Amino acid sequence: MILVMAVAVIGIAVLISLYEIPKMWKVNMKREIVVFSVILVVSTSLFILEAYEVETPSPLQGVLTLFKPVGTWIVSLFGKVGG
Repeated sequence: MILVMAVAVIGIAVLISLYEIPKMWKVNMKREIVVFSVILVVSTSLFILEAYEVETPSPLQGVLTLFKPVGTWIVSLFGKVGG
């Protein structure tokens, strides 16, 4: 059942691409096609991973990983405020 759902999602993603990309191509929206394709591939992949019950990290973990060094750098630059 999960395989059928994954194939259906991939099929729907292909149909969406076949509908949207030619319209964007006619108007010479190449950068938008790239962004559209990346978002579609990422969202389709995440849906399939969720269907197979693969543990995916929370987006908050990525934000924390990205901004923790920045916060540490700012504290080292200005010192601890209020304490």
